[in-house]
Amino acid sequence: MNSGIEIDEEVKQVLLGSLLGDGYIARGSKNSGYVEAHSLKQKDYFFWKVKILSRYFRVKTRFGNNGPKYYKYTLSTNYASIFTEMHSLFYVKSILPSSKWVKVINPLILSQLTPLGLAVWYCDDGTYYVRDNSCSLSTQGFTFKDHLVLKNFFLSKWNIDTVIIEDYRKYLNEHRVYYRIMFNKKSAEKFLNLIKDFVPECMTYKLGRISNKNKELMENEDKRYKAIRKVEYYTNQKKVLVRAERYRIKNRPLINKKRVVYYWNNLEKSQVSGRETMRKRRLLNKEMVNLINYDYYHRYKDKINKARRKRLLDDPEYREKRKKELKAWWNDNKEKYNQKRKVYYQANKEKINKSRRLDYLKNRDKILESVKKYQHNNREIINKRRRERDKLRREEIKNGIIP
Repeated sequence: MNSGIEIDEEVKQVLLGSLLGDGYIARGSKNSGYVEAHSLKQKDYFFWKVKILSRYFRVKTRFGNNGPKYYKYTLSTNYASIFTEMHSLFYVKSILPSSKWVKVINPLILSQLTPLGLAVWYCDDGTYYVRDNSCSLSTQGFTFKDHLVLKNFFLSKWNIDTVIIEDYRKYLNEHRVYYRIMFNKKSAEKFLNLIKDFVPECMTYKLGRISNKNKELMENEDKRYKAIRKVEYYTNQKKVLVRAERYRIKNRPLINKKRVVYYWNNLEKSQVSGRETMRKRRLLNKEMVNLINYDYYHRYKDKINKARRKRLLDDPEYREKRKKELKAWWNDNKEKYNQKRKVYYQANKEKINKSRRLDYLKNRDKILESVKKYQHNNREIINKRRRERDKLRREEIKNGIIP
């Protein structure tokens, strides 16, 4: 600044950030003064600014209401040539009859901004969205051309990508299009990490999950959003499901890609969650799930069995686990399974015996070879069973059970 008053860097950045945000310059006949107002919620932040500006200016504060319910704190400084110079940088003459001056984005001002100036601007006009961990700057007072300058500024100077969002609002009984700067999750994290050390203690709630001080607040907000989403879902269930299905169809490749990345980054959690989801699905849609599984198995039967055999051979822990599972299942279902086999055999006796004979004739050599191999490998067990059987038979003959 080339005015008569020399201010330090902190005061300069607070003024620049505030003028991009909630502050404005009141133009006088010769010089200009700075004016700003904040709500009751931001009382501590308001007096933080008063303390800083009081180093170089006479600051008057006032508390009053703007309407029946809205109360605010207002500060105003003495008129000085520095504000007149700032006015020429921040304002141009308006073509609208309703206002004489209009605030604009000046690249010269942006080039002087440091993280402190950005922090003050964000504290004035910033909003953090808990739902998707993004944030925005309420820049609806600037034109689309100004927003393009802002977008280029964040990208070129800070390497932060931003999005210009359309904002529809009602003004004098007509809907108008305004714009604001939006930071997605990745950009918001980068931006908030840049300014977090310069944000006053009283405004750390605007940093969201970036600040550890907001942990309890974020948990409460998460619970509130979940409750809102639950009510919204059950109130408009059909609409929500149609909208979700439409989104899935449109973005299926992207969704699948994200699912794969999330699955491998959270493997244990994903496996537990997947098993629980399948259990619930089987309970609710048992017949449908069985049909889908049956169809899937028969389409990829060879591939599935090959993978199972490979895993059984390669993984001893899995092999032991499967043995225990099968043993437990057999103990629980032994009688039921044998009864089913008997019923099925009686109903299809001729067919089964015919199939067995054909199978034997077709694979006779293999079967005989397999039998010989089994007898050779298990001759001790076989001989033991024979001896027990012969002993039992001799006892039955002795006792007259068998003639």
